[in-house]
Amino acid sequence: MLHLPPRVLPAVIVAGLVAGFVVAPVHADDREVTRSESIVSSTRIPRELAAVIGAGFYVAGRSVHVRVKPDAAYEVDEAFYIARIDRGGLREILREQEAGGAHRGGIGMVWATPTTLVTSDFGTSPQDRGAFSIITTAGTAAPKIAAVTLHDADWKLSKAELLAGVDNIAVPVITRSGEVWLAMCMKKRQDKCERTRYLRVFGGARSISDRKPADVMSGRVASEFVRPSPDNARPDVSASEELLAGLPSLRPPPGISVSVRKASPGERAGGFECTSPTGNHTSPEDDIARDPMFPTRPEHVRWLVVKPPIFAVSGKASDPNNNVMDYVEYFRACANKPMDGFRSLRPRMWAENVTVDHAGKRWIHHEWRISIDEVAIGSIAGDPTQLAVAPP
Repeated sequence: MLHLPPRVLPAVIVAGLVAGFVVAPVHADDREVTRSESIVSSTRIPRELAAVIGAGFYVAGRSVHVRVKPDAAYEVDEAFYIARIDRGGLREILREQEAGGAHRGGIGMVWATPTTLVTSDFGTSPQDRGAFSIITTAGTAAPKIAAVTLHDADWKLSKAELLAGVDNIAVPVITRSGEVWLAMCMKKRQDKCERTRYLRVFGGARSISDRKPADVMSGRVASEFVRPSPDNARPDVSASEELLAGLPSLRPPPGISVSVRKASPGERAGGFECTSPTGNHTSPEDDIARDPMFPTRPEHVRWLVVKPPIFAVSGKASDPNNNVMDYVEYFRACANKPMDGFRSLRPRMWAENVTVDHAGKRWIHHEWRISIDEVAIGSIAGDPTQLAVAPP
C-alpha cells in the first residue's frame, strides 16, 4: 500500500501525542477488548522448513486495533511486544499494555544487536523530553529493561531554544557501527524540520551532537517517522532512508514478467505490466483506479520472493502540492492491489501485513502473517510501520 489511511483519534489523545506524551483513553470498555486478544499465534513448523529459521531471532512491534462501529473510527489502547521465532514456532516474550496505550516504542525502535532492542518512548508527563529503553533478551526468559526518562538538561536545551519551542518526538537512528542515536527537531519552518539535535543512547557514552551521525543505516528502524511521505515532516531523518534497504534482489521466477511503463508526455502517472501463467494485470488500469491525488511514476522492479512470486515496484510519487517523494509498493504476481505491508525476515522467510475484520465488523486490526516460502507458520499483531526485526 502506498499510503496508509490516516489514524483518527480523539482530540485529547491527539494533543498528547503532538506534545510527545501519552494521555489516558476515554473508553474503558475498549481496553478489555484489546487485552483479551492474543498477540502471537503459531502453527507447527514442518521439519523440512525449520532449518530456514536457524537458531531463531526476535521481532518487536506494536499492535493496532481500530474501532469502526458504532461511532467514528478511533484507535484504542495498544500493546508493545517482543516475540521470538525459532524452530519451535512463534512465542510471545513480552507484552506491555497500559491505560492510554503502551508508551514503550511509541516513537520507534531498532535492534542494535541480535539480542538488544532500543526503543524511543513517549514520555508520561508534559515535562518529559521523551524517553528511551534498552531491552536485553536471552532465549525465552523475561527480558531485562533499563528505562530512562529524558529532560531538558539531557538535550542541553538553551533558554532561547526553550522559548522557541522544540519537538518532543525523538526518532531513533542507527549507524553501521551499532550506535543508536535519538534525533529531535529543534527548529521548524512551515511544519518542516530545519535543525536537529542528536543524543547517543547506545554504543558509546551518552553525548549530544548537532550533526547527523556518520554512516546511518537504512531499513533497520521501525517508525512511522522514518518513511518519506506527505505526513512526515522530518526530512532530516527520512531524506536518506532507502526504502528497499535490506530487501532481497532475486531473479524473476520462471514464466512471470513485470515491466515498467514510463509516463508518456501529458500523463499524470506511469504503471507496470505483470504477466503470469495464472493471469495478467496492468497497473494502473486507469487514472480513476489509482488515487488521483497521488500519481506514481514507477522506475524499478525488484523480486523479493520466488515462492510465492512477490515483487516491489519503486519510483516517485507526487502529493497534491506537487511534492515529490520516493515510494514503494509490494505485489503478489499478478495481483491487482498492493499489499498493506511487507517484510523480509530471513532468506525464504517473509511477512505480509493484512487488515483483519472482527465479528460484526465493529473492530479491525493489523497483523503480520509470517511464511516460509508458501507455508504460513503464524501471525503477529502489528502496525504496518512498526515491526523491528533483529539482525542475524
